[in-house]
Amino acid sequence: MKFDDKLNSVLVIDDEPFQTEWLTDYFRARGFDVVQAEDLQSALEALETVRYRYVIIDLSIPFSPALAQPLATLGSEFFRYPGLMAARRARTTGHNTFQVIVYSVHDSADVESYAEHIVCRYILKGRPRELKNHIEHTMRRKPHGWRSTKLGPKRPRRATPVQRTKPAGKKAPSKTKKKSFYTRYPGFVAVVKKKPPAKA
Repeated sequence: MKFDDKLNSVLVIDDEPFQTEWLTDYFRARGFDVVQAEDLQSALEALETVRYRYVIIDLSIPFSPALAQPLATLGSEFFRYPGLMAARRARTTGHNTFQVIVYSVHDSADVESYAEHIVCRYILKGRPRELKNHIEHTMRRKPHGWRSTKLGPKRPRRATPVQRTKPAGKKAPSKTKKKSFYTRYPGFVAVVKKKPPAKA
């Protein structure tokens, strides 16, 4: 199956978008487009044919009754934390380990073990600096196995100072030998050497 690889887009999955508003502003300030999903169904649909630069997932997102059985089949932790199913889907559609981030308030050893099983990042919501550092260190990293070679928006760089041109120095001496003034104007030399008439 061919995916639309959008390295300039980020998918944020959270049913309380006002809590991740700072995260949306953070990504947009760096030139990314932000796609938001507020439940498990819309998250799975967003991951159906598109691959994103990052997928940020809250664990406690609502789900429809139709997804209750598939969640229970995956395990009790998936039923308790439906966001794990979205993380699993993101990994099975070709998102690399560093691209899928479970970002939750739940500090659970069980969740951490499931995140390790899925092979994705697990960062607590009380540690925004840790999340930012992860993004900054992987922003220019190329996802393995993707068709696209473009890496999304570049980091803003400081303007390079204008280099001042140095004033021109002395000209290099010419290899051609210049002729003497007297050689070029022999008539002038004859006039100068002619003795003036004697005074009476």
